[in-house]
Amino acid sequence: MKIYADSEKYDVYVICPVRGAEKSTLDFLEKYKHALVKKGAKVLLPTTDTNQDDPSGGYNIVESHLNEMYGSREAHILWNKNSGGSKVDLGSVLIENARRGMKILLINRGAVEEMVRDQRENGIFKSYEMVLLKLDEEYDGNLRLGKRELESLLE
Repeated sequence: MKIYADSEKYDVYVICPVRGAEKSTLDFLEKYKHALVKKGAKVLLPTTDTNQDDPSGGYNIVESHLNEMYGSREAHILWNKNSGGSKVDLGSVLIENARRGMKILLINRGAVEEMVRDQRENGIFKSYEMVLLKLDEEYDGNLRLGKRELESLLE
């Protein structure tokens, strides 16, 4: 794989489920992107902005996503623990967070907090979800939508 992005082209790269994503999720993501664009952000949403037709079996998509992330200032994550692609993308942005301080924001914090409560009740004390909550606590960017803004996107 090659990294060919030479500068930050996007303000936000959205990590989200793509394959098998429900229509309600896709609709929410479109509204989320639009809300950020209204704030002046340039947003890359893989469900619509990355060619998902890949005769290589996924290699080209992964390479595209790597370059899109590399060319982004922030990653906003709509976490779905069943999305394999989201786990691959999370690993990539964790490297960028450590390497250059890429900001990471969790879009669906409330849902992830519920997952973590369930995990702790079941004796699980390490998880991707716990890492995501920590990263979200460290987010200091200016592109976080307020609770009311997020709720309005669900309508």
